[in-house]
Amino acid sequence: GSRGIPLRKSMPGDPPTYHSVVSIPSRTWTIVTGIAFWSVIIASYLAFVAQGGMAFLPTISRTWEQPPGSIFSRTIGVFSIDMMYIISLFIYWARTNKRAQLSTDRIQFSEGTILVISLIGLFSLTWVTSICDSPNPQCRGNNMLHLAVAIPYFVLYNMYILIVSFEPVPDRGEDPPQFLSRLCNRHFLLAIISAISKVRWIIGLPKDVIFAIFEWTDGAIIIFWVISYVSKHCKTVTYNIVHWPDGLRLAAIDSEESFGPFITLKTLRGFAIGFCLITLLVTFISAFVFGQLPKDHIPFISDLWVYIPGDWLSRWGVAHGVLCSIFSQILLYFSQVTPPTNPNALKHWKILTGLAITSFLALSMVGAVNETENKPIHFLAAGVFFSGYDLYILLSLYLIPLPPHQNQNRSYVSTSSLGWILLVIKTLSKARWLPMLASAHTNENTHPDPMESVRAILEWSDTLAMVTYMWLDVYRRPNTNAWCFMVVYGGEQGEDEHGRHQEYTMIMSTLAGDTETSGENETKRAPIANAHA
Repeated sequence: GSRGIPLRKSMPGDPPTYHSVVSIPSRTWTIVTGIAFWSVIIASYLAFVAQGGMAFLPTISRTWEQPPGSIFSRTIGVFSIDMMYIISLFIYWARTNKRAQLSTDRIQFSEGTILVISLIGLFSLTWVTSICDSPNPQCRGNNMLHLAVAIPYFVLYNMYILIVSFEPVPDRGEDPPQFLSRLCNRHFLLAIISAISKVRWIIGLPKDVIFAIFEWTDGAIIIFWVISYVSKHCKTVTYNIVHWPDGLRLAAIDSEESFGPFITLKTLRGFAIGFCLITLLVTFISAFVFGQLPKDHIPFISDLWVYIPGDWLSRWGVAHGVLCSIFSQILLYFSQVTPPTNPNALKHWKILTGLAITSFLALSMVGAVNETENKPIHFLAAGVFFSGYDLYILLSLYLIPLPPHQNQNRSYVSTSSLGWILLVIKTLSKARWLPMLASAHTNENTHPDPMESVRAILEWSDTLAMVTYMWLDVYRRPNTNAWCFMVVYGGEQGEDEHGRHQEYTMIMSTLAGDTETSGENETKRAPIANAHA
């Protein structure tokens, strides 16, 4: 079986054991997310001051109008917001399981309703980073639209933390808190302070120092609330990379652990591809509708991401697609190295995963910095992205051959051949970078030449071939079914220091590819609930 901590022990007649290969405590995930989000804010502020901006105190949005603050917000900012979606699932699943154990449930709101409020608020926040509040060429934003997506985030997420704080779910054996106790608990008080800070909109404060103080306070309180609440009420909730050898048969499970929201490898890769294709389609349509397509040649993809609203759509879609691509690549790695393979294959997959993630991160820069904002950074990132993924395709096809018994399957052979065909297409498409073909596109002072459309077609071919291989990379490989990210509630057991140490030891040995300890780990299996901090 696969190495890791079984989510439940096998009993006679049970379905196969389900394994958690990697388990991240909810508190760790939340703290990392909070640090990532505020690192964007602090770094943007420091860059703003270094560029001659006011030291005390700009609004957060103002520090995102110029690079590098704009780049931080469109990449790491979006990634950390997406990680906050998972935090909402932690809280949802912990509260859902605790409510199921209550003899009398007097909570007014359903957990599904509370979850939806938080998710809509976070969805609005993702657009805040894409639509900045200044029309300057480095931003090309819109202040009214920026406020139109910022206010729903602050209001809805404030509503969310107010409800969750005022309607706490008691642990088993505890009495529900009385009305006065609800009002005086620290989480509710933090939520009230956050609500009071919304007065900056009610009284129409100008965007000056006073407004900025309210805004910074509000943002800091929300992140602090999230970390504090998860640390106290979600102690046994974890985020796991899970392998289900016989499929996701949740109905067959009867254990102390509660298996919550999950997303499979193939679904996650489908989201990554969907974000890519939909972003291309929507930005093309918007450029056509607003008359932004070139008159004398087929547009390059980058041409669609320069002007409003194509720049907003590309910033948003590319960042989300990149994160889905990275997380699906991590799942693909574990699906191919679990159970432990030979050391060479394990080393190869580490190299391949590093190459793929590097190319995806370069793509995030392509979406965050269009060609008119900073042409050298845009084209350098595009070159790293396309070349890096080409190298990934070459090495994955050459170094990781299909297993012998699957080579007898005609569908696998044809799929592998298609992979090589796609690599040839991508390689030939790089002809657009040759000096004789690239001069017109890279030099604004020359007149367009007849080869401009050829270069554009080559770029589109390169991109579509890459997207096709991203799909093949998951669907053509063995052992990619029944791998997923999953939220798991481990019950109300206390912290087990020995179990926690064992869990982290297993995680590190898995990441390090330590195949010699796998047998020993198999003999030390313990329910995941007893190992979670």
